[in-house]
Amino acid sequence: MRDSGISVLIIDGERWLSLLVVRCLAQASNIQVHVLSELPWAPLRVSRHRRSYQVVRARHDAGRRLEVIHDAVKRTGANVILPVAEEAIRFVITHAAELRDTAALAPLPSLRAFTEVTNKWSLAELAMRQDLPIPETICYTGDASFDEALEALEFPVLVKPVYGEGGKGIHAFKRPNDVWRYLRGLPGDQAAQYIVQTFIPGWDIDCSVLCRDGHILAHTIQRPTVAPRDFKPPTGIEFLADDGAFEVARRWAARTGWSGVAHLDMRLPAASHSFWK
Repeated sequence: MRDSGISVLIIDGERWLSLLVVRCLAQASNIQVHVLSELPWAPLRVSRHRRSYQVVRARHDAGRRLEVIHDAVKRTGANVILPVAEEAIRFVITHAAELRDTAALAPLPSLRAFTEVTNKWSLAELAMRQDLPIPETICYTGDASFDEALEALEFPVLVKPVYGEGGKGIHAFKRPNDVWRYLRGLPGDQAAQYIVQTFIPGWDIDCSVLCRDGHILAHTIQRPTVAPRDFKPPTGIEFLADDGAFEVARRWAARTGWSGVAHLDMRLPAASHSFWK
């Protein structure tokens, strides 16, 4: 590595998002990437953009995982530790004090802020408290109060797991009876981990941000040009400027005190051409 370069250690190379991150980092000629992975044959292993790939299964042992990261930093000369997906980000936030003695960390939110926004129900509660635009949202409780709240929602609705990414587990329904049938048919207490949210006819528009202490340092705004019908991420996007989307992102960052990267999915209603409130 050149003296002016940056050496990055990705600690969750088994996640599908890691390959996309490495492809982005490869656009800078002075960055080399080393990878730790739980899986021997994740797609990132055969990427031409990574310098090394080490398989170590230590996710469920925090002490062992810290040792593995420390050893990998010494072996590779990495000067930045980079988690990609939510599980690894939470690990790095939790153990930031120990890891900062090993190498630099990318900006990270507080554990409280991270926990609040990665749960869709607590994110909805945050939005309602902070007067941020969000569709009407309720959490499944399985009692009469939920039935009453569901009847009061405007349909169609989306049923979403409170944890998840990439559109997994999201279903659309046109009638309350269909929602009840679906949620009550889930095994065990799994339904308690779902929200129901009014569907807003319109267009998706997203804002990706890099923040420090609630201030946006850099951002992009994009909308899909090729979007699947099953709520998965778009396969084609275009970048644009949109003051309304940026203002929502700015308010969100300020009210959470966010540090690090984040991606905000938004919906521009067809009827009003301004963000739903």
